[in-house]
Amino acid sequence: DPVRALQVKGKLFYAVPYVGFVANALGNADRDLWTKVAAAGLIGYGAIMIFRSVRRSRNRDTQAEAA
Repeated sequence: DPVRALQVKGKLFYAVPYVGFVANALGNADRDLWTKVAAAGLIGYGAIMIFRSVRRSRNRDTQAEAA
């Protein structure tokens, strides 16, 4: 039996196109490793972006005080 519209309760928040194809191409053995690598990369990227933003803000404050 197909799913009826009444049974659907959630809404799509975001989608990553073609990630299923990549997961199938990796296979079960490599999927866990690459998931962890991708997660660590995204966390690292976020940390760098926060660090750069804070540093830029502090540099602006220092330049404003010097002027």
